[in-house]
Amino acid sequence: MFIILLSFLVRRIIFYCKKKIAQRGANTIEVSVQDSQAALQTLLQLLNHKAMAVIQTTGDRSTLSFADCNETLLELTGYSRQELLSQDPLSLLADTPLSHINRTRNLLTRRQYFKTEAAFWTPKKQRLHIELELHPLALPGGDLQLVIVEPICTRKWIKHQLIKQSVIVSGVLSPSLVIELYDPYFDSILEHKMAYETFSALDFISELDYPAVQQALTEISEQGKPKELVLRTTKLSNVLELELKITLRPFFNGSGRLFNYGFIITELKPYEESDNAAIRLKIVMAQRSMSAQALAEATGITVQTISKLRNGKIAKPQRLTAQLIAAELGVSVSDIWSDTGK
Repeated sequence: MFIILLSFLVRRIIFYCKKKIAQRGANTIEVSVQDSQAALQTLLQLLNHKAMAVIQTTGDRSTLSFADCNETLLELTGYSRQELLSQDPLSLLADTPLSHINRTRNLLTRRQYFKTEAAFWTPKKQRLHIELELHPLALPGGDLQLVIVEPICTRKWIKHQLIKQSVIVSGVLSPSLVIELYDPYFDSILEHKMAYETFSALDFISELDYPAVQQALTEISEQGKPKELVLRTTKLSNVLELELKITLRPFFNGSGRLFNYGFIITELKPYEESDNAAIRLKIVMAQRSMSAQALAEATGITVQTISKLRNGKIAKPQRLTAQLIAAELGVSVSDIWSDTGK
């Protein structure tokens, strides 16, 4: 959706500039350049929720410079407008091999769309992992490219945790604890992931654990290090309370301000034992990051049967079915079902 909106706005800017040139005549290119610059400033303001800059290629296309940027990019990087616009864009790439810098320069000067990951030097010489997305702009006043800068420190940390250990859920919280991303690695126990995103994380945490959460947030914000917590949830869907082992890590922008929190959940279990076999099955599957499809493929039992066991439509499975599922999940049959058929 954002790319569609961006393409529409860029086309409107190009149309606007061409219209101005046609109205004023071919000899008024300086005026058209001013129109182009004004239109770009409008674009940067309209899309201010994204960190963006306009890069200009000058001379023989071997020199790059910043033409403009928005406030969101300044906040992200920690530079003042004067500081950033005076920099060579490629000089800000941190720990980047010369071959990669030359490749990036070639892509920039060829005015081709491309997307790549990089690390960015902040004024305090800290590395900020980013994703760069470049859109060439056919506007008067030189070879211009719109560069969208997306911070990916949190994403890279989560990816590393997935390699390092078993993760049940990962996600991102805003500084105000709104869930921006909730990514479970199992079929939902009670609610779809959309039931969590855009809501406050505190809506799903027991009020008894609020003091522990606030203390942990203060500590990690001051120390800049991850912290592990064991928290109790509210009664999700008015059915079940869970106990979670969760790790929180803060991430900061180049200005030193809190940007967001990354989190992973590595363990979960019912806060109180449930006598509902369907719930117990869902919990054990979640603990092992096992989807219904994966369990079906591993046991030879149909997905439809497993789905009915998960939603309670089959309360008493056949003994062989129960044994196959329990064996694959590494538990005894009685850990899930109190009774089975023949």
